[in-house]
Amino acid sequence: MAKLSKGLTSELQFEQENYAKPEEVSKLPKEWELKETDGDVNLSISRKTGDKTVTVEWQLVTPFNEDLDGFDADMEGKGAAAEGQDAQPELPPESTDFTITV
Repeated sequence: MAKLSKGLTSELQFEQENYAKPEEVSKLPKEWELKETDGDVNLSISRKTGDKTVTVEWQLVTPFNEDLDGFDADMEGKGAAAEGQDAQPELPPESTDFTITV
């Protein structure tokens, strides 16, 4: 347990010392405000236009897909290898849902 704690502490320290906001954030026009919460994948930018507020929201990462849970563990012994051929495991799709709310 002490080894795990030491490893996590080291990783946290590395991330805190080396984190840099992406360059794209600094290019955001000044009238837009970036809203983010530590530990949350939801991001938004907003600005006031007259008496209205315009907000664009999105997720930083693809939400967890339960269908892929245990993907690596389930690949053993499946696919073409079971038929005596070289294993060519099916990979998860390389796409992501992209939803923007305005």
